[in-house]
Amino acid sequence: MNPHYAVVNLPALDGGDSVEAIRRKFDPQAALLAAHVTLVFPFAEDLDETNLAAHVRHAVQGVRPFLFALTSLSMEGRRLPVTERPRWRRTLP
Repeated sequence: MNPHYAVVNLPALDGGDSVEAIRRKFDPQAALLAAHVTLVFPFAEDLDETNLAAHVRHAVQGVRPFLFALTSLSMEGRRLPVTERPRWRRTLP
């Protein structure tokens, strides 16, 4: 069986303990990985980690970094209000 990989961004969060507490309550997989933004959903791959990393580096070569901010939340189909401006922004890749 091939291992499964995903590409994620692990942001530094203000109030990260609060985020993790909510995740532990509602996300059955919270213990597997810290709060993150999934960039590529899990996939099976027969390359070893070194070759897979080289492949990803090659695939994003020439892609300019971009800025993103999370500005709203939803849970179980309900949109939750965001009362403050985002406290973090990330430049990817």
